[in-house]
Amino acid sequence: MLKMRVAGVPIEWEESPFEWVAPSRFGVARRYRRGPLKEMRVQVELEPVGGDRTLLTYRVQAWPRGLLGAVSVPIQIGVISRRSFGRIFEHYAEEARLSKAAAEEDRGFRIAPQLGVGEGLSDVAASRLRTLSARLGDLGHDRGLIERLTKLIEEGDEMELVRIRPYALADEWRADRRATLNLLLHAAREGM
Repeated sequence: MLKMRVAGVPIEWEESPFEWVAPSRFGVARRYRRGPLKEMRVQVELEPVGGDRTLLTYRVQAWPRGLLGAVSVPIQIGVISRRSFGRIFEHYAEEARLSKAAAEEDRGFRIAPQLGVGEGLSDVAASRLRTLSARLGDLGHDRGLIERLTKLIEEGDEMELVRIRPYALADEWRADRRATLNLLLHAAREGM
């Protein structure tokens, strides 16, 4: 059971495991117990369209609960989230284009993700991150490593965050590999 508050409204949901059909599709379903939604399904499909191009289709189906849901869901999902995800997808398309151009020029470089102002963590997510960071400190993890992990989550690119390699990260941070691995495992277990 996952919980959060948005604008003072309590939201609780169960999330099914992500379905991943490599390399063409992934999705998730969430069933809400509290809040303005009954259920939401998200599916992403990737379809080669010739050459080195791919068509990305992002579908969101949402079933509102009550008057609040009927009013807020079309605005939040149909307008606000649609715009945000559109910017993110355009950003990744540009990164892919630049990476391809760099590879063709044989100039290997890494493109640093550039999130626009206001596209970081929401207040709710930042508060949750602080709470979870404190919990990791209470479990006895190195506070310096917790601060680095917190900064990585706050500033990191989602595509990089889903591929964290604990030992490579420890080496980059010049930290103990075992301590870094244990921190990441506990962070995942705590829901970070």
